[in-house]
Amino acid sequence: MTPAAGNQSDVIRNLIEHCNAVQRQTLLTEARRDDLAKLTQAAADLHDFVYGLCQPTLPDARDDEILNWTFGDALVDLGSAIFLLVSGYHKASASSLRSALDVGMCALYFQIREEREPVASDWNKFFVEWDEGIRATPNWGEMRTYINQFPSVASTNQTCDVDSIGQVYDHFRLLSAFTHTRAWLPAEQAVT
Repeated sequence: MTPAAGNQSDVIRNLIEHCNAVQRQTLLTEARRDDLAKLTQAAADLHDFVYGLCQPTLPDARDDEILNWTFGDALVDLGSAIFLLVSGYHKASASSLRSALDVGMCALYFQIREEREPVASDWNKFFVEWDEGIRATPNWGEMRTYINQFPSVASTNQTCDVDSIGQVYDHFRLLSAFTHTRAWLPAEQAVT
């Protein structure tokens, strides 16, 4: 919450009034409203981009359950992060961003597995087992290694001399540090 929040128990007792007051203050200036409009537009654009890539092109193409069950949650988390930011809950906002990044990477991981290891009568076993609660959510080590082997990712990394998934993971680590109220990362990088 904001430094001016005052006594925490008073804030909780009057939570709606507090959030409304913080929102009014946040939205006072046109520059802030413009920045928030850009954030919400970016989230909407991300939705349109991802789902635009996955539109069935054949009449008998099946619905993309992987994206429907995973990526939609990432978009909800992005919306939550923006709302929490406007309401003055910066740590919770960072936590929602972290969740969006994590679930978004899971969606990509499962989708790449589906593309590379299709099963004629079902979804790939990694997604099915995760969806049924048999398999835990994949960790970043597993996802990063697998996604980096995908030809378009490997080609981009080589052409641009980057580790794109590694950079995404660095952002995840930063959000994790902020979410867990750690003031410094091991590399002495400031979180706040």
